[in-house]
Amino acid sequence: MALPGFDKDLTVRGMALKNAGWFLLLAVILAYPIFLQNFDSEVYSFGAPTIIQNINAPALYIGLTATGYVVGIVVFSLFGGYLFDRVSPKIAIILGLGIFSIFSALSGYSTGALELVIFRILDGVGVSIFQVCSASYLGEALPITRGRLLSVSVLLGGLGLFAGPFIVAPFTGNISLPFTIAGMLGLLGIVLFIIFLPRKFKSEVKLETHKYSLSSLKHRNVLLGSLSIIPFGLALFAEVSYVPLYFQKVLTFSSFQATLAVSAFGIAPFVFAIPVGILSDKIGRKPFILLAAAFQVIAGFLLFVIHPPFILAFVLNAMYGFGWGIYFMNMVAIVLDSVPDSVAGLSIGMLYTTFNIGAAFGGPAMGSLIGISWPIAGALSIGIVSIVTFVIALPMKEGLGLAKKQMKEVEEVEEIPA
Repeated sequence: MALPGFDKDLTVRGMALKNAGWFLLLAVILAYPIFLQNFDSEVYSFGAPTIIQNINAPALYIGLTATGYVVGIVVFSLFGGYLFDRVSPKIAIILGLGIFSIFSALSGYSTGALELVIFRILDGVGVSIFQVCSASYLGEALPITRGRLLSVSVLLGGLGLFAGPFIVAPFTGNISLPFTIAGMLGLLGIVLFIIFLPRKFKSEVKLETHKYSLSSLKHRNVLLGSLSIIPFGLALFAEVSYVPLYFQKVLTFSSFQATLAVSAFGIAPFVFAIPVGILSDKIGRKPFILLAAAFQVIAGFLLFVIHPPFILAFVLNAMYGFGWGIYFMNMVAIVLDSVPDSVAGLSIGMLYTTFNIGAAFGGPAMGSLIGISWPIAGALSIGIVSIVTFVIALPMKEGLGLAKKQMKEVEEVEEIPA
């Protein structure tokens, strides 16, 4: 068989159905952009204090640049979903990776506060396009296994979160280098998608469930999920924007301890993503959404309200990371379980849009409250907000029935080249 990217007959779904080896390759390549996103995010989160110091900007710019990054994502997430559904998923991801590669690298070379904010906004534009398409690809490739496929993105995303601080720590004196690495990894992603991703996502079908209808977005789970993820995003960005500073300046951890404690955020999702993905395909998504939100409530309060020693801080940040990964992958899955695949990209674009609306306020909310006290900032911006996430998600309903129906349709219509 020709390389998938140059095979005119093969589709992404056909590749996934062909054999286990191609299925695994597909999953890793489609999840690779999530690794890039989280690697870049953690490189910036851990490197931001150094960059801000180098350009002589106040610490408030840590939150402002995080917000600028999120604004770029908010504005273009629905556009990314539209490209997935109506234009070309492959072209959309390559476009997003190209924008990301340029402005992620340039972030490390900023010479002023305004320049840094602009670069982070444009970095977010690239991320907004490829993250929606990557999640939609993974969730829709084989509907009955979307939990497992999405768990690969969490696994690689967790790896990116874990690796980011360790890349930054040795190069605080040359902070541009980690961002150059992020940009080069983005260019590698473009090459992988060109070579290995088939041009077409799926075979053409004329089934009723595949009509492009915006009314499908009115589904209970889409609406509740899009609401629940707003406070989730706010709390998440409050935590990740300021936890490196908290570990370094308030808990006074050593450089190695702070690096390890920040990296703990990626360890738990890396370890548990695949087992949870398998279970969610069997028993449903909602139990894991609620479990993840509960973990974030507990970790959000304890991490900032008390002054935990290193080991406890490591465990609590790992718990919060578990909450991030498990909540997000199951929220994407339950939304895709609830809509026809003709609006898969748009539904996930809507989810990312509302998530990032909340995220845009996370950094500034935390930053404005730490002047009062870190315990108050953590309790209000993270702990209480995470309770809201949990409460809104409670009325959601499982949608595995539609996923099984979609899987039957996939098997009936896909032609797999020999």
